[in-house]
Amino acid sequence: MRVTTLGQVQPVPGLGSADARVMLDRPGLRVVHVSLPAGAGLPRHAGADAAAFYVIEGTVRLSVGGESAHAGPGTLSFAPAGPEREARNDSDKPARLLVIRVPQPCTTETSPTEAHQ
Repeated sequence: MRVTTLGQVQPVPGLGSADARVMLDRPGLRVVHVSLPAGAGLPRHAGADAAAFYVIEGTVRLSVGGESAHAGPGTLSFAPAGPEREARNDSDKPARLLVIRVPQPCTTETSPTEAHQ
């Protein structure tokens, strides 16, 4: 078993006030803990891998392609590989989330939210 704490890993450089730390990096899986101070965000970029965004604390505006939604604690959002994406904290409080990246292709199933719409 491998146990990793935030204090054991260095922040990814070049993200301004956003603090992103790669907690696990294995073939086929990368888990990144992201802390976003008020007004901070991860730069908009094309997503080479599919990614799930799980909000731990605060509210994060997630944008994928032409869609955007606000996500609060306990919310999981999925972005397929390809479209541009961005995570931004538009609030006046800090936010934290996990970004779980997996390479494409992967099996896509209907999310619980989609199933209830």
